[in-house]
Formats: sequence, C-alpha cells, structure tokens
Amino acid sequence: MGEPPPSDGRRYEADRRSFVGRPLLVAIAMTPLLLLGPGREIVSTEATLLAAGVGVTVGASASVALEEVDLSHVDDIAATIGSVLGIVVATVGLWLLVPTDYAPTLPQFAVAFLWGFALADVARRRLEPERKSPEFGA
Repeated sequence: MGEPPPSDGRRYEADRRSFVGRPLLVAIAMTPLLLLGPGREIVSTEATLLAAGVGVTVGASASVALEEVDLSHVDDIAATIGSVLGIVVATVGLWLLVPTDYAPTLPQFAVAFLWGFALADVARRRLEPERKSPEFGA
C-alpha cells in the first residue's frame, strides 16, 4: 500500500536535507530587521569591521562545531529552555564585554554571525558529496 516508515537513520538524513536552507533563510529574513534603527548607527569604521569580522568567524566556527549535534532525543520544552538560557547568557556576556560606546555594533555582529553561519553551512553541505567520494580520500 505504501512505503514502510523510514528507519531512524533514513529519517535523520531526510531531516538533515530539509534543514539545508534554514540558516540561509534566517539570515535573509533577519538582516533587514537587525539593521533598522540602532543597527544603522556606525560608531567607527574600525569597530564595525571588527564586529563583522568576529561575527563571521564565530558564525562559521559555530556552524562547523554544531554539524553533528542531534537534539532529536531531547524533549522540546527542555531544548527551548536550554536555547533561551544560552541566548540570555550570551547576551549578558556581550553586555559585560562590549563597552557601552560600541553597543550599536552588536546588531552588525549579529548579522555577520548569521551570514557566517549560513554560508559556512551551505558551503559545507555543498562540499559534502565530494568529501565522501573516493577521490577525496574518504
């Protein structure tokens, strides 16, 4: 009548494939929102370039570090609470580290982080078939 339900491995791969475009869509959607109002204020060229450079670097690093993380076994409520706590800790940490004069660079950092994460994710998934090919050494 129909196909049997996929095993956990096949379902995980299907979920991974459907996840490919999400970071890119989030970056596209959030960029205009983050750059309205205080995100338009440029404190100094050096501070803006530093925020963008650090944001791209941290975003790409997070994409690579979180590649194999699978939270499908975690309860949705626990994952949501953990995510919110992580965001609160990161926000408080940035408030403590960044001087108040440079606070307008935080939205620029966030945009650079989102784009760094999204582009690293897309590039990694684009190169993934090549990594698994015999010529690539895998």
